[in-house]
Amino acid sequence: MAPHMRLARRAWTPHPIMRRCEPWRAFASRCAPLFRWHPPCSCGESLAGARGASRQQEGRKMKSITRSTGARVVAALSLALLLGVREARAVKVDFLWVIDNSPSMTDKQAVLSMAATNIADELAHATCPIDWRMAVTYTDLYVPASSNDVCSGAPGPGRRVLCPFTKDIDVFRNGTAQCAYVKAGDCGSNTERGFSSAAIAINDLLGGTGCQPVPSTDCALRPDARLVTVFFTDTGEQTTSSAPGEPDDSVASWARYFGDYDLLTPGTQPSQVHGLLCPLRPTPANPSPCGDKLADPTLFDRYSEVIAQLGGTEGSINDQATLPDSIKSIVDAAILGACCGDGVVEPGEQCDDGNLVDGDCCSSSCQFEPSTTTCRPAAGPCDVAEFCTGTSGTCPADSFKPDTFECRGATGSCDVAELCTGTSATCPTDAFQPATAECRPAAGACDAAEFCTGTSGLCPADAKSTAVCRAAAGGCDVAESCDGVSNDCPADGLKASTVKCRASAGPCDQSEFCTGTSATCPADTFKPATTKCRAAAGACDVAEFCTGTEAACPADVKSTAICRAAAGDCDVAESCDGVSNDCPADVLEPAGTECRPAAGDCDVPEVCTGASTTCPSDAMKPAGTECRAAAGECDLAESCSGTSPTCPADQKRTDECRPSTGACDAAERCDGASDTCPADALTADGAACDDGNLCTQGDTCQAGQCQGGTPVTCSASDQCHDAGVCNPATGLCSNPPTQDGTPCDDGNACSEHESCRQGRCIGGTAVSCSDGDACTVDTCNPTTGCVHRHFEGMAALDCFCGTGIPQASCTNERVPACVPKHFMRACRLISRAHEAKPKKAHRLMLRAQTVFTKGSRLAQRANRRGRISTTCTASITGSFDDAAGRLEEILTAP
Repeated sequence: MAPHMRLARRAWTPHPIMRRCEPWRAFASRCAPLFRWHPPCSCGESLAGARGASRQQEGRKMKSITRSTGARVVAALSLALLLGVREARAVKVDFLWVIDNSPSMTDKQAVLSMAATNIADELAHATCPIDWRMAVTYTDLYVPASSNDVCSGAPGPGRRVLCPFTKDIDVFRNGTAQCAYVKAGDCGSNTERGFSSAAIAINDLLGGTGCQPVPSTDCALRPDARLVTVFFTDTGEQTTSSAPGEPDDSVASWARYFGDYDLLTPGTQPSQVHGLLCPLRPTPANPSPCGDKLADPTLFDRYSEVIAQLGGTEGSINDQATLPDSIKSIVDAAILGACCGDGVVEPGEQCDDGNLVDGDCCSSSCQFEPSTTTCRPAAGPCDVAEFCTGTSGTCPADSFKPDTFECRGATGSCDVAELCTGTSATCPTDAFQPATAECRPAAGACDAAEFCTGTSGLCPADAKSTAVCRAAAGGCDVAESCDGVSNDCPADGLKASTVKCRASAGPCDQSEFCTGTSATCPADTFKPATTKCRAAAGACDVAEFCTGTEAACPADVKSTAICRAAAGDCDVAESCDGVSNDCPADVLEPAGTECRPAAGDCDVPEVCTGASTTCPSDAMKPAGTECRAAAGECDLAESCSGTSPTCPADQKRTDECRPSTGACDAAERCDGASDTCPADALTADGAACDDGNLCTQGDTCQAGQCQGGTPVTCSASDQCHDAGVCNPATGLCSNPPTQDGTPCDDGNACSEHESCRQGRCIGGTAVSCSDGDACTVDTCNPTTGCVHRHFEGMAALDCFCGTGIPQASCTNERVPACVPKHFMRACRLISRAHEAKPKKAHRLMLRAQTVFTKGSRLAQRANRRGRISTTCTASITGSFDDAAGRLEEILTAP
């Protein structure tokens, strides 16, 4: 929607008739707080009597409303519906008007309102009785109910409004636009989504919850009523959400939805969909396009395409002069769609077969279908399709093809053609030639005649023979057979020269081969006497040779000579037995047969294994095998070396043979010559010894026992440890930590209140080195303690000026104002000196020195006069004199 026109709000003044019409007042309090046009009836008038006056008043107001851009929308639809409804067989129709409430629609809505009487006449004098109801919603119904964009005068928080169905022309006339709670020209969303708004309204009306925000009993679609949806807008359809029950928001999806809008009851009669639109490009229904709306023509096509797919009617609202005619065409189309299908042919209908189905010669719009329409398709090959006549709503009688019509042709030489009976739609059962009928004669020696099967229309496939058609005439001739392809026997042929025609009759006979030119095999021949016919079959066999005169090989002869010599000390020689081809199995000396005797005490004799021809390698007793026993505690037992057959020479011990029994008993050792250990001896008294306790010193022997000397003393290692205890096993003193919290000194002058903790002296709190002077740098030296270094030069003066006159010593004292003024003056001079050139800076510092000196004298004078205390004076003069002195240092510096 493009709200390009803003209309001034006008106050709504109740009409005198309205004040007397209680039913209208009830509706007006809900749905018409913004409008100033009212029905021309009074409570005392009958509806029928008011009908004429209503028409006159509407005629008078039409021009003023259509000319005024500030008029409010009045969608008055059909008092005449109530006046002219016929009771008998009335068709129930529920109208849903989806109206664009944007400012650009002001004049169009006014025309729609003024056309109410004509609409009423059309419906009242419809070709069939119509029991109508009408509800109104708007193209912004999709806007969430929680939206804060509330139109002026709307009774609820939000703009979702859908008024209940009504049959009261007064309610409907004044509520067409007012039910949307919209003041035409002031409200409306920036996006008009007619399809989704209509779907929301239909869904709510199907569920009986359609009244928003005013409750009503007429809030549901009647299940036996036909739904007519009319879109009234000058803007394109901009829905982006999917149609209910459909995968997307395409035109096809929305057409399917309106064609079966009740998702809970599939197959429901489709909604009629009509539109009063303003397209961007000419259409047959709208030749005058609108060029000042949304730039995308496809948005306008969406309305037109859905209406066209559902057979609806489209009218133009671009020309207000023809808009009443467009409204009438929409109402006429709705009436025609409502009356069609009741089984009664009414004015405007060519036929009515009681259904809304196309393809039966009476269309869903109750018109004769064209003669190109198939109303009964052919049911078989002997049936013909019937077409509508174009002048009747019924399909012509069913007819069949004549009995001369071939409905199934012969498919082969074994089939016969079938003809229609002239009384049935189906072709007779397919029949075939009998099995005795020859369908293909033999064409040669290798071909056979074929006969029909009696069950197929085709002659069996032409089969060729594969049998022998010419026998062989000799050993080198071949029999010819049919090839299964040709009708004739192949040409006579001989075997090739590579074909064997007589096999060998023995190892001394030769095979004969065909010559390739004769049908007979050549004469038999034998191998010469030099031909070996039987090779030696083993070590005890000899080869045989042909005789040259017979096919057989001479008899086989065997040997009795030595066939295998002994291969070693553990092997025996073998001889042929005169019977077998092979040398007897190799036999070895039995296992355990000695084949090499022992050569000494450390050698072992070798014996055959029974599995090898050779004597095993010479082996010695394993190294470590005792070959001579020890003769005493100082003699060593000798063992084999593992490499020599003899036992090593006898050896004596020189190591300890009797261990010490204590620190004062020496161990005895073998002398390397004797087999026995020397006699036992004790250490002399007074000799040094070790009693095994490392916590004694100077131990000595006494009567063979080691006596302990002086005990070890364990002193405390530092201020955070106590005296220890000596460990006899290690001689080390323990080092137990003193009790945590014991005061100590860690040697750092920058910490205080140290204490012992787990044997370490831990620093306590850091020493505060602040001297209260902002013009000193306070640090701490771990060795010497606090260091206070004064700022130097100009930095000291800048600090002095930054901290101001000392105040601590002058609390509650009235320091003369001239003193701080001199301080400030001197500091300003110093500040200027920072930025000045050297000579000028020198002059400015001289002046500042003079001002500081004078300020000190003023403080002294105030003290003499009793205005400030001596302490305060000393503080001020000290600071001023110090500043003057620093300036002096700077001024006299080289």
